[in-house]
This record gives sequence, structure tokens and C-alpha cells, in this order.
Amino acid sequence: MTSETIVFDALTVKRENTFTFDVWYANHYLPYVLECGPFNSVRRYLSPIRGSYLAVFEAGAGKRPASLTGFGAKHEFITSVERFTADFIGGRTAPGAEAAIFEADILYPVFFRVPVAREPEFDAWYNDEH
Repeated sequence: MTSETIVFDALTVKRENTFTFDVWYANHYLPYVLECGPFNSVRRYLSPIRGSYLAVFEAGAGKRPASLTGFGAKHEFITSVERFTADFIGGRTAPGAEAAIFEADILYPVFFRVPVAREPEFDAWYNDEH
């Protein structure tokens, strides 16, 4: 990922309708979001067991979307929607893995909340020890 801001767009679909939904998603929803939003790329992931899709949208340089709320993914087969906006705060990559990391077959996002008063302490721990 090359952006300072990303949006995670997680949709769960009725499992028996994933193909029909996927056609709509790829041909209507994604082009609409990419054309109307401040995004320069998207990577999509699918959990076929759960019928869950995760799209990771990257905002263009200097652009920070508030959310995907205005892009209303509405389809009769969607059973749940979760969206998160995240700003890049730091990262480390294993030596030799710099290029390969962007072509990974799996994404393992971890979300948690840090109390505002403890953010400086958490950031220091995360960047220096974690």
C-alpha cells in the first residue's frame, strides 16, 4: 500500500448469492466508488466460507475520505456492512519482503481502540517495542 489513508470496506453477503453479488460489485459498485471518491486503487479479498468481502481502498495523495457512507453499497444480498478509515502511523517490513508484501494472498487486519489519553504511550510502545 502506498497511501497515507485507507478505507476498509467489509461486506457480508448471503452465501448462496455470492456470484450474482460479485458481478454487481465488480461491474457497478467498484467503478462508481473509484470514479466518485478520492481513491486511487483498491484491493479486494474474499472469504468464500463466510461470503465476506473486504475491499481496501487507498486514498489519493493528500486526500482523506471521511468514510464510504456516501457511496452506499446497497444490494439485496448484503447482510452486513462494516467500514473503517485508517491513517498510516508507521510500519516495518522484513528484509527482502518489501515488494512481495503488496502481492500477498492474504490480509490480516487487526482493529482495536486506544483511549485518547493513552495514545502517546501506546504509540511509543507500538513503534519501539511491538
